[in-house]
Amino acid sequence: ECILESQLFVQQLQMKRVAISIRDILRTVKIYEFLVQNSFLLAPTSHDDQVIVHWRALICSVLMCYYFRLNNAPRKVFLAKVTETIDALRLERNSCPREFRNDLY
Repeated sequence: ECILESQLFVQQLQMKRVAISIRDILRTVKIYEFLVQNSFLLAPTSHDDQVIVHWRALICSVLMCYYFRLNNAPRKVFLAKVTETIDALRLERNSCPREFRNDLY
């Protein structure tokens, strides 16, 4: 859902020279997989379990593929949208530790 929300957000901005594609989704997934396989890059914690690795990898991959391509103004709105999506997923699945809100800022 984070990737879909990111795609829709960038598409709605209709910025010049910023188009979305399936390649963006594939790039996000590849970065996610790389980060999961190399979880030591995600600032491991003392309780470095798979749930924490998953959420950190998801957040980092979405930010790398979508956040950095935005101009400064829409970045704050994008972060708010991603935070909202992650909070909804956290509540729905009861699996995302609340500490990840801080990872976005």
